[in-house]
Amino acid sequence: MQATELQKQSRQYEDFFLQVSAEADAAASKLGSWKQSGSLLGGVTLELLTAGAMAFEMSRAFVPLRSKTLAQHLPLTETRRLRIRLLTTSDIAALLPQTQWGWTQTEYRSERFSFTFDARRRMLTAVDVINREAIVWFAGELIGAWEHAAPARIVVDRLLAHDGITMLHAGSLGRGSHAILLAGPGGSGKSTIVRAGVGLGMTTVGDDFLLLLPGDSQRVAPLYRTVRLKRNSPSFDASNDRIKDDGFANEKAQVLLEDNGRVLAEQRVVAIASLSVSGEPVSTVESTSTIEVMRALLPSSLILADRRPDSMAALARLARSVPSFRFAFGTDVPQALHVLNGLFDHLGIPCES
Repeated sequence: MQATELQKQSRQYEDFFLQVSAEADAAASKLGSWKQSGSLLGGVTLELLTAGAMAFEMSRAFVPLRSKTLAQHLPLTETRRLRIRLLTTSDIAALLPQTQWGWTQTEYRSERFSFTFDARRRMLTAVDVINREAIVWFAGELIGAWEHAAPARIVVDRLLAHDGITMLHAGSLGRGSHAILLAGPGGSGKSTIVRAGVGLGMTTVGDDFLLLLPGDSQRVAPLYRTVRLKRNSPSFDASNDRIKDDGFANEKAQVLLEDNGRVLAEQRVVAIASLSVSGEPVSTVESTSTIEVMRALLPSSLILADRRPDSMAALARLARSVPSFRFAFGTDVPQALHVLNGLFDHLGIPCES
């Protein structure tokens, strides 16, 4: 493509981002105003602005800042701060902004900007990498339960890539600041064992989506404090957990982990376990190869990380830097946690008070 054509396309993207931004602010004003909250994503401050009752409810999925005001956490420079505006505007029938090029594809991308569009859900995302800002806009009533559990998931990685932070599809369960990473696809038991473990005093940085921090590649941080459980999960609480009909055949209840000091700001990975449901009463753990845990860890994590080569390298370094295990998760959850604690003993990680 010639330089003049690239410049024209770049201006088109920039103009559209400004259009989305202006129309989002106008829609928010009709709903009252933006509501502000914040979270720390691996040391990067997230300023989250929500408009619409559903957007505000979705914002609770992020691990909240523990100080009284967001201003206390805002860095002196913009390079360690992100802003995401999350809107749900079905109640005011606000139309999504129209592009000049028409939505003949579901995604448009340049080095600086990216846009996605889901016609069925009337969902639009817009990302400006340089200004570290994104807009996630739902103008329809169909919002999947996975969006409630992990809002703005599809824009977070692009915004954090500049900081060397990679999204990771795994759970963690630990003794204090030391954690075993639990890798496996959906349905492998990550949420079940994380909720049960946290309920018995263990620590975590999440059950499904984590942040792999730069540096020695063994540190992970939280993104969300949600777990999702099927009705047949041993950790499902029938008296309190509710499965909502979201129009997408949702089979899982969303549970918020309490902000009681068990969701930590950071953990150091001491081992990775390839997790699978055995169907047997007894859980077992045994050593396995790095290749096996990489197979459990990499495919879905690389999709989250937009298949960036640097993310692939960071994930591979992590897998090679710690022992690998195969964890066959049985139906007796207390016994499974006993086995996991035995693995911590084997690794020489003491209990922390």
